[in-house]
Amino acid sequence: MRVQTELSENNEHSQCFFKNMAIRVHNLNGTSDNSAPEPYNTWKEYWKKLHPSHMIPMRCPRCGRFLLDPVGAHVQKDTLLDRKWYIVPICRGCNQANTSFDVESTLLVPVNP
Repeated sequence: MRVQTELSENNEHSQCFFKNMAIRVHNLNGTSDNSAPEPYNTWKEYWKKLHPSHMIPMRCPRCGRFLLDPVGAHVQKDTLLDRKWYIVPICRGCNQANTSFDVESTLLVPVNP
């Protein structure tokens, strides 16, 4: 017996799966010289304006603590297929970390460095 799984755009379960897919990323340290583009004053402001929800998550996607003072962190996916930069809101402590972490793909907002 052969079982075929169809993941199409019309399948609401596949859409939900792909929207919440975790992506492995790492911080791009040494990017503090890169200012947010006009008219944004910070990368956090940039993220809030360009993210579809315009809402910072309640918890840091890296450590899980409440995001009391989030920053817009520059990250890059841990893959050679996509070397773009992205902004993701995380806590200040996690913004200095050198290890990779998982983040929901929906939290990534692309940047043109």
